[in-house]
Amino acid sequence: MSFEIRSSLTPIIGYSETLREPALLPEQKRAAIAAITANAQSLLQLVNDILDYSKIEAGKMPLEYIDIDLPALIQSMENQFTSRAAAKKLQLDVHYDWPLPHSKTRSTWF
Repeated sequence: MSFEIRSSLTPIIGYSETLREPALLPEQKRAAIAAITANAQSLLQLVNDILDYSKIEAGKMPLEYIDIDLPALIQSMENQFTSRAAAKKLQLDVHYDWPLPHSKTRSTWF
């Protein structure tokens, strides 16, 4: 957990210090601001996840049952992560354990 927090904070601090440089070009400022924003959003999501996990452990998070289309969800995730994997020269393979439910499946979300 500490690695994830540090890996978001380090660029926020570094790029914030970079913005103090008076000779910084406008495109460098935009890039620094974009990096700060992206890492701050990542850090916020991590903090929210930690707080949610604490609520789950304390039994204070209510359960909500929602309908999901499992094959569509898996396909969506595969589509999202295939390009990320390819960018890192990795191959993402999804192996299905048939039969998958084709109708709406009841799932528990926190």
